[in-house]
Amino acid sequence: METWSRWKLTALVHLMLLANSRGFVCHTEDASRLVCERLGSSALEAWAAENNATLEMVEKVSIQNTNFTDPSLLRNFDNLKVLEIKRSELHSVQVNRELLTEVVIECCVADEGVFDAFSETPLETLQITHSELRSSPKLSATLSRLDLHGNDLENLHVLNAPRLKYLDLHDNKLRELQNGALHPLGSLETLHLQRNKLVKLEDDTFKGLEHLKELNLNKNSLTSLPQFVFEGLAALASLDLSENDLEDLGNLSLRNTSLRSLRLSKNKIAQLQGAAFRDILEVEEINLEDNFLLELSGDLFNGLRRLKNLNLNNNRIHTLPEEIFRENGLLSSLEVSHNRIKFVTSTLLRGLHNLQVLNLQSNVIANIELNAFKDVENVSLLKLSHNFIRNFDTHLFMGLHNLKELSLSFNNVTDLETGIFKDIKEVSILKLRFNNLRVIESDYFKELHSLSELFLQHNQISRISPGSFRDLNLLGSLFLSHNNLTTLPSGLFDGLGSLTYLDLDNNLLSALDSDTFRELHSLNYLFLSNNQLTDLPEDCFRGLSNLKNLELHKNKLTVLRNTTFLHLHALEKLNVMENHIECIELAALSHLINLETVVLHQNSLRSLNLDLFSTVKYLDASDNDLRCIRSSAPSSLQFLSLSKNKLGQLAGEFANLAALAHLDLSYNNISDISTDLLRPLRKLTNLNLGGNHFEVFDAKTLPNVPGLQVLSLDNSSVSSVEPDAFVGIANLTQLDLSNNKIRRFDFDRLEFLRILDLSHNLLAEVEVNDLHKMKSLERVHLDGNNLDEDVLEKIRDALSRGDADAQCNKHG
Repeated sequence: METWSRWKLTALVHLMLLANSRGFVCHTEDASRLVCERLGSSALEAWAAENNATLEMVEKVSIQNTNFTDPSLLRNFDNLKVLEIKRSELHSVQVNRELLTEVVIECCVADEGVFDAFSETPLETLQITHSELRSSPKLSATLSRLDLHGNDLENLHVLNAPRLKYLDLHDNKLRELQNGALHPLGSLETLHLQRNKLVKLEDDTFKGLEHLKELNLNKNSLTSLPQFVFEGLAALASLDLSENDLEDLGNLSLRNTSLRSLRLSKNKIAQLQGAAFRDILEVEEINLEDNFLLELSGDLFNGLRRLKNLNLNNNRIHTLPEEIFRENGLLSSLEVSHNRIKFVTSTLLRGLHNLQVLNLQSNVIANIELNAFKDVENVSLLKLSHNFIRNFDTHLFMGLHNLKELSLSFNNVTDLETGIFKDIKEVSILKLRFNNLRVIESDYFKELHSLSELFLQHNQISRISPGSFRDLNLLGSLFLSHNNLTTLPSGLFDGLGSLTYLDLDNNLLSALDSDTFRELHSLNYLFLSNNQLTDLPEDCFRGLSNLKNLELHKNKLTVLRNTTFLHLHALEKLNVMENHIECIELAALSHLINLETVVLHQNSLRSLNLDLFSTVKYLDASDNDLRCIRSSAPSSLQFLSLSKNKLGQLAGEFANLAALAHLDLSYNNISDISTDLLRPLRKLTNLNLGGNHFEVFDAKTLPNVPGLQVLSLDNSSVSSVEPDAFVGIANLTQLDLSNNKIRRFDFDRLEFLRILDLSHNLLAEVEVNDLHKMKSLERVHLDGNNLDEDVLEKIRDALSRGDADAQCNKHG
């Protein structure tokens, strides 16, 4: 063991003591220092002597995974200030009391009264969390921060800590707070009592906490509140009563508080008296989300001139009284979604000149009066989706000069009047999804020069007039999927020089013209999937010089022609899965010098020339009718899926795939692999041969693939695994032999194997002792075999001594 000079160890300030498989190890920042079977003073002294060390400068000690049996151990550290003990057992603790200021105990099991030892130290911070604590410990008079969350406290006795400023008791089992338990805490500023089982509070529960600023009672079982329970909390700024069972606030008094935030969400409040908030004139946030409110008094928010955020979402409100917000001129966010509001009057929002967010979505609004938004000129986000709006007056949005996002999705809009958007010229995001629009006229969007995203999907649009988007010079994303478009007229996309994303999926397009996309020089993503395209004529993608991703799956294409993709020099991904492609012409992809991914899944190809994909790294040609594979030139392929085809005997098809790492040949008609087939694949790590026909798995099956790590031979009729089967693939980490007919398997062959699946075979016996030889094994599946219960129990026991997880069921 290396020895440090004395001067280096005297500079040490943090020492870590933790358990590992060899015993206990003492760590510094640079190296392991001490290894011993039992952690105690004698071992620590021996280590110090051996290393010519002194511990007098150690200020912080961290102990983990330890059975702490020597109570005097910590007395070795004369200048200890910070002590951390995690995931350990504590029977007794003795420390030098003069300097200790912080103690952190986490996930420990301790004898009763152990923590009382810290009451006579000058502690400032004490944290005992997730340690099954049933009663609060004695506290040091100097304590300013106490964290006891995540324990089993059911009752809280009087806490004598006059300097305490922070107290965290959340995630305990507190049902009540003993009379006067908190009274001595006159300096307390933050109190967390959330996620307990409190069912009631008394009028004097918080008596004397005149400096308390934050009180969290979230997620308890409170059904009512005493009238004066919070009165006298002069400094209280934040009160969280959300997720309780409150039905009303009764005559709750909040006088003499300084509340800025009041959270009452997720209760059962059905009504509020008009004077409910009369005592909190400084409040800035009120959250009443997820309650049972049916109606609101017109004077409910009177006097709340500093209110900025009001959340009334998810209630049952059917009407908002006229000018209910008349005294809330500073309101910046008003959330009233998921209620039953039927209309918005012209006076409802009067005077809300500072409003920035207005959320009225998911109501039953069918009518919005003219001038309803006249006074809310600073609103930047307006949500009106999920309502019953059919049409708009051309002056409806008058006043919304600063609107940036407008959501009108999920309504019954059938038509857009010309000039409807003339007053919201700054809008950058417009959402009209899931409406009943049938036609887009050329002048609908002409005033929206700032528009960057336009959502028109899931309508019934069958016609878009040419020039409809001509004025949208900043538009970056256009969503037109799930409509009834049959053609894309010439000039449709003129003016969209900034467009990068165009979604035309799920329409009725049967043909593309040669100049359809000619103006879209910035386009990166084009989606044309699930249409009725039967052919792609020459130059149909002309102009798309920056296109990276082209999605054409679920069409009716039969051939990829030499001239189809001529201009797509930047294309990186081509997806033509689920078509009827029978032929790929020789030069179809030759111009695509940046092409890396091609998806040909579920087509009708009978042969495949891999030379066509010289730049491609990922090729999926699964679920075709392939019987022949050809390759004569070097390839960049790293992933190749030929699954679910009709490939039989394979010889030198992969000779040029030196970069291939993942090969999927599952569910073909392969019964034998030639000696040289996989030899060139020096980088192959993942091979799937499942669903083929290998009755015997031996050294000839995979003779020489030393880099292989993952092998699947499931559902392959394998009945015998010979002892020499893994000679050429000794580095396997995952092996799937499930759903075969294997009766015996030697478990001692693969020292690097981590995951083994032998489920649903005919295994009747297992050499349990061999499992110990598979030192890397983490998981083994043996369900669905014929193993007796006593054998299964032995296997579980053998694996449980390590980290492995056995899934063993007798009959699955």
